[in-house]
Amino acid sequence: MGSVARLRTRTGCLECRRRRKKCDEKRPLCAGCSRNGLRCTWPSEYQPIDRRRRCPWPASPSTTSPSPSCNGTSTQSRTPDVSASLPPFSAMPPPFRLEEHFNLYCYFANSLLPTLVRQCSLPKYSDQTYILNLAVQFPPLMGAMIAVAAVRLPRHDESYLHLGLKCYHFSIQNLREGLASDKYKGNEDYLLATTILLCIWENCQPDGIPNTSHHVVAAGNLLRLRCPKPRSSSQSALVFERTCVESFIYHSSLLMLFDRSLDPLADPQVLENIQRYFVDPDHPDDAGPGWTNTQPILDASYKFFLLTADITRLSRHNRPLDEVELSLYYRLQSDFHRWEQTIRKTANDQDKDRTGLLYTLAIRALLLKMDPHLHEISGGFESLLHESLEIIPFLNIDPNFVYYYLWPLIVLGSIAVNPWDRNPFREIISLLIIKGREGIACWALKRLETVWTTEYEYAYWGPSHPMLRGLKRLLEND
Repeated sequence: MGSVARLRTRTGCLECRRRRKKCDEKRPLCAGCSRNGLRCTWPSEYQPIDRRRRCPWPASPSTTSPSPSCNGTSTQSRTPDVSASLPPFSAMPPPFRLEEHFNLYCYFANSLLPTLVRQCSLPKYSDQTYILNLAVQFPPLMGAMIAVAAVRLPRHDESYLHLGLKCYHFSIQNLREGLASDKYKGNEDYLLATTILLCIWENCQPDGIPNTSHHVVAAGNLLRLRCPKPRSSSQSALVFERTCVESFIYHSSLLMLFDRSLDPLADPQVLENIQRYFVDPDHPDDAGPGWTNTQPILDASYKFFLLTADITRLSRHNRPLDEVELSLYYRLQSDFHRWEQTIRKTANDQDKDRTGLLYTLAIRALLLKMDPHLHEISGGFESLLHESLEIIPFLNIDPNFVYYYLWPLIVLGSIAVNPWDRNPFREIISLLIIKGREGIACWALKRLETVWTTEYEYAYWGPSHPMLRGLKRLLEND
């Protein structure tokens, strides 16, 4: 049997290499294939690469770089080749019948989808075939996938951005028409998947705070109408469901800090139903952030994120807490102390990520703001800021989960008063802007700059500490 032929050139798509033509390397569709009406495919997606040669650039910013929090486990090393299981071009649903549509779908499947789950998660979460097959059956989901792929191309391309925007609007319009005509029951898997991907598309917008809240609320409403799949369901179906539910909690709990109108986790029905999805013995309920977690999205037990949401909600009040709120405050404080003890016990291991410690400091800052005896406490904010500045240089950043890092950074950054204390927050968020390519990081930095420049203008807060005024200004969120 003859050996597999090696690629004869260092760069370019497979079709240009086969034809021995110069390729402009424009992904996912090069100019040569576009001009000649050929199917443009790439070695990273469909063919083994000659390992003696280096790939000219990664298919996406994070698919070839290791995730530090996973002790060097790279995305490529654990990502299955899904190209063989992808539906053929002829199976693409209308109106997605162009080669560009199919190329973007393949790019999403091979380069983007693997980065949407944590690389430390259990190997089963790398099986995302369920959602890929759903997209062929439900055009709005396919449109959302193509839209996300277009906006996350590693090189700016106006034609693909325009195509992706059209696909996004198609998905939105199609969903609205279906809802208006009572076409859906509300418990369909493809509805939930489409809503989650629309959240991701909004996150990818580079021009400010994403308009994500209505998609997050819609996902919460869909989860209220669903029941968890039986444990006898296929593994790929269970993986899909778990990933969607965790994504909802991730967005709902962490986005509250950036959008006061967003609070779907305050709905008792949503909370009650969510807990039914977290019965997998593979994932303990006491897992704190910063551990080498095995879940697909959340870096801690869902209960920790619910606690974070509860504390964020209560801290928004710019007045003394009433009797009922004080009772809730003391309960949340007690719950947090248990989590804090667990997190700090594991923080002694130098191999562990320190993001969990940063969360404990940020939550403690919110609790300190609400403390009815705050005027009797001296040095509380100063010690929190000092410890956070020691942690920031050791953070292991995963650019695919920007919100996870922004939440504690923006809370603690708001209490930084001196320019030399602000610079580390400015630098780490600037790094998130570069790595994550998401508008929310830009917005977060602008928000902090606003807090830092206007903190002394709010005399109606009285003679409170400048650090406290900065935090109050952040939570005002106007």
